[in-house]
Amino acid sequence: MAVSEAATSLADIFLHMRPLNSTADEADHSVTDAERALERVQQQVDNARVILDDDGRRLLAEAMKEQMEAGQQSEQLTEMAHEARQTVERSVTVANVSRQS
Repeated sequence: MAVSEAATSLADIFLHMRPLNSTADEADHSVTDAERALERVQQQVDNARVILDDDGRRLLAEAMKEQMEAGQQSEQLTEMAHEARQTVERSVTVANVSRQS
């Protein structure tokens, strides 16, 4: 009878293992699906980095160009203001000389 009881116990064990195997297979599929989803997300992140890097470089170049143009305009305005001041000073000097004469 011991062999028969052992066989029955083994049969019971195998019966209980079937759902566990099914659950393990489902978990394996879930892990595989999660890994695929993570790979897709990583690809999207990589693509976003490339886009941001390209856009960042372009925007930096544009900002530097605008800064240089603004600097040139500032220098031109400074030079014009200096020339205007010199013209006013000459005019004042001429007016003072004319008054004294």
